[in-house]
Amino acid sequence: MQNHRLVGVPFIESPNQNERPDPKDIQLVVIHAISLPPGQFETPGVTQLFTNTLDPNEHPYYREIEALRVSAHLLIQRSGALTQYVAFDQRAWHAGVSSWRGREVC
Repeated sequence: MQNHRLVGVPFIESPNQNERPDPKDIQLVVIHAISLPPGQFETPGVTQLFTNTLDPNEHPYYREIEALRVSAHLLIQRSGALTQYVAFDQRAWHAGVSSWRGREVC
């Protein structure tokens, strides 16, 4: 790892991130399943969502989510391919309101 990025892993920076309140206070790992369009895997849809470049005319479902501003630190494809979108010292943005054990915006 260098500069909070995994070495040898493609890095596509998402604009949907901000500074962590305390970069050394990481207490939670969130794991989600995502496919875009729903049920279709290994498509560019997730990268487009995380980089705000999703074309709402490409699929009917995209019209429902085009205003979302979300990201993740990492995407692991079913093939095992890994892509990083947010450096680990930054906070990736969750879809919707989130809280865990009294901690907000996590």
